Amino acid sequence: MVEKDKVRNPDQLTLGEDIAIQLLRTSELRATKKASRKPIVEIEDAPLDTFARLQPQVFSDEYTVRYVRFSGEILLLSYPRKRVKEIPGQKRLSTRVKIEGRPHKNWVRHRDIETVIRKANHILEKAPDTKINIQNVLELTRNLFFKFHQGEITREELSIHFEEVYKLLKEVGLLRVRVPQKKLAVDQILKAMNLDKIDRFNPQASKLRLASSSIKQTVELIGLGKATSKYDRLLLLLLLEREYERFCINQVIERW
Repeated sequence: MVEKDKVRNPDQLTLGEDIAIQLLRTSELRATKKASRKPIVEIEDAPLDTFARLQPQVFSDEYTVRYVRFSGEILLLSYPRKRVKEIPGQKRLSTRVKIEGRPHKNWVRHRDIETVIRKANHILEKAPDTKINIQNVLELTRNLFFKFHQGEITREELSIHFEEVYKLLKEVGLLRVRVPQKKLAVDQILKAMNLDKIDRFNPQASKLRLASSSIKQTVELIGLGKATSKYDRLLLLLLLEREYERFCINQVIERW
């Protein structure tokens, strides 16, 4: 264990310490590469996917937004994430999440362009708070990692730190998450603040869990940034399209 306020030579680090530190230092790089990879996705509704691709695009350079010719409905390509159901009576710390299969995509029907605009606005309004919450938890995770590394968290103080972490996660609503990746990140933080399976105080295992959680949170942060950019652009296009449609309708009215 590293003594408090004492910097150790890298050559003196144990294998576990070295692995954990390298994981933490490269988390953003690994997360960036993971988030930038184009995933292989499965189609939730194949007939609807075929139908949607036969419909014209609302915007020539945006294939994810289409409209149905005979009804005027807007079809928006979505990538829903599977959620995990909580089993009644199951302890939070014993929850195990197994992510199976590939990401899914689906075309979501919207009644008209106004509905899509409201959806885009709703997503963009929530994004800043979500980003702040992720950043706060990510900062907490890294701080805990270095406290373990410097020996500032002892077995006797573990329960105190657990209560502080649990309170923060509860305040930002992360204890209720059902999305597998988020749930795994939260569970790893909570497990890091507890004794291991055989009731030992194990700083090395805690650091590895925190480093792994840090990577997952960084991926979430990058994904949020991509989604925000997507809906920012989409909202601008939709607003322009709405104004064009209003202009056309006014022209028709004036002629009559």
